[in-house]
Amino acid sequence: MSEEKAYDKVTSLWEEEETYDTYSPIFQPIMPDEFRSADEKLDDVIRKMVNETIGDVPIYQAKQKNSKAGSWTDPKNKSKKKKFSFGGNSAGGNKNKEPGKLNGTQIAGLVFACIAVVIALVYLYFAYSYKEVFFDGTFINGVDVGGMTPEQVEADIAAQVEDYDVTITFRGGSNHEISGDQFDFHYVSNNKAREIKDAQPFMAWIQGKIGHTEKYTIEEATAYDRDKLKNLVLDFDELKEENQVKPTNAFLQINEGDSFIITPETEGNTIIQDKFFDKLYNAIDLVETEVNFSKDNDVYETATIKADNPELNTQMADLNAFLDTTVTYNMYDGMQQIVDRHTLIQWLDVNEDGFYFINTDKINQKAAEFVSNMAQTFDFVKKTRTFNSTQRGPVELGCSEYGIIIDQQQETEALLNDVLNRITDTREPIYSRNDGVKSANFDGTYIEVDIDNQHLYLYKEGQLVVDSACVTGLNEGDRKTPKGVWKIYSKQRDRVLRGEEIEEGVYSYEAHVNY
Repeated sequence: MSEEKAYDKVTSLWEEEETYDTYSPIFQPIMPDEFRSADEKLDDVIRKMVNETIGDVPIYQAKQKNSKAGSWTDPKNKSKKKKFSFGGNSAGGNKNKEPGKLNGTQIAGLVFACIAVVIALVYLYFAYSYKEVFFDGTFINGVDVGGMTPEQVEADIAAQVEDYDVTITFRGGSNHEISGDQFDFHYVSNNKAREIKDAQPFMAWIQGKIGHTEKYTIEEATAYDRDKLKNLVLDFDELKEENQVKPTNAFLQINEGDSFIITPETEGNTIIQDKFFDKLYNAIDLVETEVNFSKDNDVYETATIKADNPELNTQMADLNAFLDTTVTYNMYDGMQQIVDRHTLIQWLDVNEDGFYFINTDKINQKAAEFVSNMAQTFDFVKKTRTFNSTQRGPVELGCSEYGIIIDQQQETEALLNDVLNRITDTREPIYSRNDGVKSANFDGTYIEVDIDNQHLYLYKEGQLVVDSACVTGLNEGDRKTPKGVWKIYSKQRDRVLRGEEIEEGVYSYEAHVNY
């Protein structure tokens, strides 16, 4: 809308004859924004503030019938006045009032309006003073920055950040403190303070004055020379190779009682450098003042087998059960041969790391050796033996082969079955031959025939039960009674003894024996 058209529109409204109701806000013609100056726009702001603080101020009223005319300046011709009325006969007017004078209500309104304008100007003055600084009650990173510019805030943050020290603690409690200037640690502006300030509308400055607070956190953007930091830390004794101690795994160890126990793992102090420096860089990126690696197992080489390892504990239990097995052999002479933990511990295998385990092949070999040694000690086969005769004392007699022989193959298999299946047992060995005796006189039950004295003795369990004369064969030819030790192959009762058959049915002698 052009200025001339706007003027014509306003004047035409004022020239109409109809009556307008009285109203209180400050009257002014409505002009398009493009024709309004900055001062006029500022007046609008002040007028709005006045209305919001002290309410409407009744100064002018619309034209009424019989009212005195006021005037308005023609924007196209400032010398030309346009009449308008004020102080008519409405409730707010005084028809007896002299022309050109204001009543009490109007004067009070003007006073309040002036006060409001002064307040508004003061408010604007302070508002503009906060245009480049933070409101009171603004906190950044826990610090009150009210009245400070963003640049001042960042300068303070930079001063705090760059006064940076970090303590690095290692396993064992040793530590080193280094300062940020040793590795070019410095603050890098991220403009966050400016963004926070720009987000505060300066016209709202009054909020901080009445106790309102705003709290913000700015991540402290920093930079540093990682190579300098790494070289600095690599010079610490804790990272030198000659001071690194490798961890050891938990392992089984034999105690004084020939039982297995677990010796715990050791930690050592060998650092995994890639993981160590990744964590160190991350901590310094976060501006942490302490980096404690003393209990951080991730950056140290660790044992692969620990004392609580299930497989290791199972192995210990199995080995101890193996050693708890006892096989006792009762030998024919009253002696015993025993396979117990002191023997079995020698049958276990151990690798180059000192790890004990059950090797079936080795146990098979050791069991065979044990049985072989037992056989060499107790096996015997003889063809003569010493006999304690009744009348002549000890005599040496020839005999057919007799003795005791352990069946080594079967006994080895039996022993393996016992120890591998953890079977405790007491028994005799398995023999391939067992016709030996426990004493020189056949366990006390035997028949002694004394050829020279033609006498017979019968002993039963060591007691003489028969003592009788006897007749043996001739001392020559096939009737000779052989000397020696013989087994009784058979016994017969009620038998007819015959000599050589002379002719059919006729013998050289014939005698009936009825016992």
